[in-house]
Amino acid sequence: MKKVLFLGLPVKVTFTVLLVMGLTIAGCRQPTDPPVVNVTVPDSPGGSGGSGGSGPAPTYGISLNPAGTHTFPVAGPGYGAPAAKSVIITNTGNQATGDLTAALSGADSGSFTLSKTSIPSIAAGGANTFTVVPKPGLGVTTHTATVTVTGDSIAASFDVSFTVTTAPAYGIDFDVSGAYTFPAAIAGYGTQTALSVTIANTGNRDTGNLTAALSGAGSGSFFLSKTTVTSIAVGDTGSFTVVPKTGLSAGSYTATVTISGGNGISKNFSVSFTVNPVPATYGISLDVSGTYTFPEAPSGYGTQAAKTVTLRNTGNQATGALTVGTGSSFTLSPTSVGSIAAGSASTFTVRPNTGLAAGTHTARVTVSGSNGIRASFDVSFTVNPIAITSASVGGLVVPATGAAAATVGAAITAGASTYTVQSVTVKQGAAAFTGIFAPFTAYTAEIVLKAAANYKFSGAITPGTGGVGVPAVGTIGGGDAPANTLTFTVSFPATTGGTVPAGKIITAWATDHAIDASASKATVSRTIGQEAPGNHVTITVTSGSEYAASYAWTLRGVPQTYTGEVFDFNTTWVSNGDYTIGLVITKGTGAAAVQYSKEFTITVTN
Repeated sequence: MKKVLFLGLPVKVTFTVLLVMGLTIAGCRQPTDPPVVNVTVPDSPGGSGGSGGSGPAPTYGISLNPAGTHTFPVAGPGYGAPAAKSVIITNTGNQATGDLTAALSGADSGSFTLSKTSIPSIAAGGANTFTVVPKPGLGVTTHTATVTVTGDSIAASFDVSFTVTTAPAYGIDFDVSGAYTFPAAIAGYGTQTALSVTIANTGNRDTGNLTAALSGAGSGSFFLSKTTVTSIAVGDTGSFTVVPKTGLSAGSYTATVTISGGNGISKNFSVSFTVNPVPATYGISLDVSGTYTFPEAPSGYGTQAAKTVTLRNTGNQATGALTVGTGSSFTLSPTSVGSIAAGSASTFTVRPNTGLAAGTHTARVTVSGSNGIRASFDVSFTVNPIAITSASVGGLVVPATGAAAATVGAAITAGASTYTVQSVTVKQGAAAFTGIFAPFTAYTAEIVLKAAANYKFSGAITPGTGGVGVPAVGTIGGGDAPANTLTFTVSFPATTGGTVPAGKIITAWATDHAIDASASKATVSRTIGQEAPGNHVTITVTSGSEYAASYAWTLRGVPQTYTGEVFDFNTTWVSNGDYTIGLVITKGTGAAAVQYSKEFTITVTN
C-alpha cells in the first residue's frame, strides 16, 4: 500500500481513491469497475501561496559512492579473496532517511556479498557505509549485479562487475586520476613536497617492468624518482614520486606522467605547477639606530668629525631617489641619494654645525622616498660652557648715613665680559632696604651675577669687591648649566654719625648705673653737653678695684671702635628714635675671665 503524507506542504496535491463497493462472498458479485474518486488537497489552509509558517518543505534522498559501475580487478582461476569495495551512503535530503535496506539483484547477484543489508536511519547531512565484494571460487566468466539501497520513497543503485578468466589480463591503476596540481610557489622557492603515486596491478598477470616518463611542454620542469618500475605481482602495488624542479622562473608548468609496459599496459595523469613572481618589496636600513651621540665639545669648538651612515636597500626593487633631512643644528652631505639597486648600498654623512650655543642639541635624521620607504635615527651633540672659577665687581659704594640705598650699586660693574651683574639688593638684616641709610647701622648687599650664554659659574667662588665691604662665598643657581648665576653677599661696616641738626634733643638716663651691686665693681655715668652745632653725650665708666681695663661698646648692636672707659657719643642724629648702647666689661683672661654687661638707652627727639 502507498503512503500519503500530509505535511503541510505549500503545494496542491491531487490523488485518486479507489472505492471498493462490494466484497466477494459466496454467492455475491464484486463490481467489475469500482468507482474512482479524485481528491485534491489545497495548497494551504487559507488559500493559495504561503506555508502557514511550517518552514521549508521536507525533502528525502540519498546518493551512493561509487555510482555507475564499479569493476573489480580481473582475476584468474583459483584467485584469492578480492579486496572489498566500500560504499558510502549520503543523506541528500533535509529529513532523516528512515531505516534503509541494501540488496543485490540481477542474474549474478549470488556472486557478490554485502557486509550488511540493514542500515539504520541516517540524519540529514549524515552518512553510513557498507561493503560489497565478489565471492571466492567463481567460475570463468564476467559476473554482474546491481546494488540497490531503498527506503520509504527512497532508492539509489549502482552496478558491480567482476571477471574471472583463464586468458591473461594486464592492467594498472593509479591512486591519482585526471590531473594533480602542486601548491603554487613564489620565485626563489625551495624544495617542494613530492607527490607519491601508488601503482596497482589490476590484471591477472604480473605487469613486467614498467617505464615512467614525462611528456608535454613542461616535461623538463618536473623530476621522477624513478624511470623504471620493477614488475608488480598480481594484487600487489609499486610506487614512485614526481616533484617540480627548483629554480623555475615565474610561470605555469604542465606535463603528463605516463606509466607504460608490455602487453598494452599504459596509463597516465597530468601534473601542473605555478611559480608566482616575487611580490615587489621596498625598504631600506641604516647602520645607525637609536641615538648617535657626537663627542662633547667646549664652547668655541672647531669643525667636528662627521659620522658616515651606510644606507642599504633591503627590498627587491630599486629604491628610487631618496631624500635625507635633519634639524638646523646639523649638516648632512648629501641631502639627496640616487636610486639604490636591490641588494646595494650608499652612504651620507652628518655632523654638528659650528658656532652652536652651550647646551645639548638634538635632531632626527630621516631618509625617505616613494613606496613607503622611510628610516631614521637621532643625533645628539653637547656643547659644554666654559667654566668661570673666579669673579669680581667694581664700583660698589659703602652705605653712608643719610645716603639713599640705591647708591650702593648705582655704578657697579662686572669684572669680566663672561658675566654680568643681574641685580643688587641692599638689606638691613634679612629684609630688603630701599630708604635712607641711618647712622650706626649695619647693612649688606646681595649681588647676583649671571654667566654669559656659553659660560657657567663653577666651584666655590668668593667674588672680589675691590676692597669694598667683606664678600662671602657665592651660591650657584641654575645648576651646572650655561648662563647660570652666582649670588653672594657683601657685608658693610656700620654707618657713622655726623652733625646733629638744630632742634634735636638728646635725653639720657637720669641717674648713674651700677654694673654690679657692689660699689667695688663699676658705675656708669653720663654727661650731656652742648657742642656746636649740636648736642653730644659722654658716657664714663668708673671701675672698682675688681675690674680690669677691658671694655667693649655697641650701638644698636653694632660694635664700636671705643675700647676704653669713656664713650664720647657726639654723633649726628639723623632720625628720631631710641638708641641702645651696650657695654661689656671683662675681668681676667682665658678660662678665668668673668664678664659683666649693661645696656643704656638714649632717646633722640625734636
